[in-house]
Amino acid sequence: MRRIVLAALAVSAFSAGAIENLSAQDILRMMYSPVPIINWTGFYVGGNFGYGWARTTDTPNGILEPQGSWHQKGVLGGVQGGFNIQSGMGVFGFETDFQLTAQKATTTTPGSFLGLPVTFNDTYQVPWFGTARARAGVAADRVFIYGTGGLAYGEIRSDRYISGSVTGIFHHSQVRFGWVAGAGVEMMTTPNWTWRFEYLHYDLGSFDQVYIVTVGGTSTNVMLNSRFTNDLVRVGVNYIIR
Repeated sequence: MRRIVLAALAVSAFSAGAIENLSAQDILRMMYSPVPIINWTGFYVGGNFGYGWARTTDTPNGILEPQGSWHQKGVLGGVQGGFNIQSGMGVFGFETDFQLTAQKATTTTPGSFLGLPVTFNDTYQVPWFGTARARAGVAADRVFIYGTGGLAYGEIRSDRYISGSVTGIFHHSQVRFGWVAGAGVEMMTTPNWTWRFEYLHYDLGSFDQVYIVTVGGTSTNVMLNSRFTNDLVRVGVNYIIR
């Protein structure tokens, strides 16, 4: 019965002069498709907002103590862009994003330097980071479930003030590259708009932080080996350019 009604409407459209706006493919889609065809193919841009839990693990070289882990927590937000190509139920694509974060950890820890008791006052920050990732998954109508992975990069910043028997102020900033992996779910609310929920884990590897410490007029280079990882969840919205 539905097909008969749609066929009658199509005939009416032709008789009203709408033949210029309706193709045979449009009429067949109206007659045989119970819902509009969902297509994830296209370029998109959007924004996101979330929360991150970073971790920096420090291993001293024997001169500088203590050894420990610092957790940088805070909100983050940014922009993303990319493209999707759909083939059947499979969707493949590429995405890049850039984030600003308020992730920060401030700690006060007792320790020692050259055997002397001191207090370390540390601030660790993740000012910004970005990723360049492949995405692949399965689209079931309006819902796209995917995995993602690729390149991560970002700045790691630390500030240390030592008080007690020895005093000193140190600053270290470094841009690192590593890897990222995660998963997410995205839903198309209109032919051009989607929203998503995503989890990412990225690892910027191990690196050395070199400080110059002055004691009694003598300067000493102190090296601290660190490792940085970050976990984050975020929600986002995209506009598909068609």
